[in-house]
Amino acid sequence: MTMLMRGNRTYTIDGADRSDSDTVGGPFRVDANSQPRVRSGRFEFKSMSGNPGRAGNWVSAPGAETDNYEVEAQLASPSTAGTATDNYTAIQLTVPDTYGSGTMAVYFVVSTGSGCAIMSQSGTPPTSTGISTGQTGQTQRTTSPGNLGGPALIRLRRQMYSATQSLFTAFVNDIQVSQWDDSGGLVPSGAAHRRFGFIVEGNHPFLGSDYRSLAIDWISCRDLW
Repeated sequence: MTMLMRGNRTYTIDGADRSDSDTVGGPFRVDANSQPRVRSGRFEFKSMSGNPGRAGNWVSAPGAETDNYEVEAQLASPSTAGTATDNYTAIQLTVPDTYGSGTMAVYFVVSTGSGCAIMSQSGTPPTSTGISTGQTGQTQRTTSPGNLGGPALIRLRRQMYSATQSLFTAFVNDIQVSQWDDSGGLVPSGAAHRRFGFIVEGNHPFLGSDYRSLAIDWISCRDLW
């Protein structure tokens, strides 16, 4: 992971440009299940032991210095096996330093066949399976903007418009596709709620093979200025 400075703003980017590994490495913290793997210069779902069916890997890292920031990722096909239509890849904002009462992470989930949406994970940490939709504390905040045809550039942005209220906007290939107005100030702000991260999912095994959500070729986080 590379951290750059532009004025007094931080720009962080990780291009998965390291040797194949079953851990992500760097400053990433495991938030649910286990770390994704690095394969062929991309982050993707790591095969689970046993027969878990659908599962996911959640990780996050420090990256923003203000509450106005965005995370962006270039998606790619998985390095091996098929692309699953019913698994999600996601990018996250406002991940707390410590999950607990009053915390809320906001994330943009995308898929090639099961829709896309802005979601939130409140209160408790993500479930141990790492599934990103329909689990404890998870709420869909926007209607689905549709499916991705395949690899794409995705972005999720937070913009504060009062001390407690903010807009969360999702983009695909630089086109706005969804927006959630947190007019009730549900998502906390402050230095303890500025981590960023991502989620990758898979089905393992399914018909004797692994099926994965879209992989992440690179991910970046930057303060808005």
